[in-house]
Amino acid sequence: ASFGYEIVSSAVNQKTDNSLEILERLFSKDKIFHIVDGGVSIGEISIEFATKFPNAKVSAFEPFPKYFDFLFKKCKEYPNIFPLNIALSDFSGETLLSVT
Repeated sequence: ASFGYEIVSSAVNQKTDNSLEILERLFSKDKIFHIVDGGVSIGEISIEFATKFPNAKVSAFEPFPKYFDFLFKKCKEYPNIFPLNIALSDFSGETLLSVT
């Protein structure tokens, strides 16, 4: 440490595209307190976050009403998931939601 180097587990350096795996490698489960999940659809990733990081509040944003209704029902089992029926954006206001 006195030379500016840190010894880390080789598991951190393994390549992966899975963001949940990366978070698990980099942070202790007890040190993540808030996760923002935008465009959650039916909430499968939000549930993974809530399960893997039980001390974290998961703010789950889903603007599409049909998906949000399903998400809201599904998340009742997870007290640390907070479903929000709004979109994330760089402006405040209303706009058209395009669903493909």
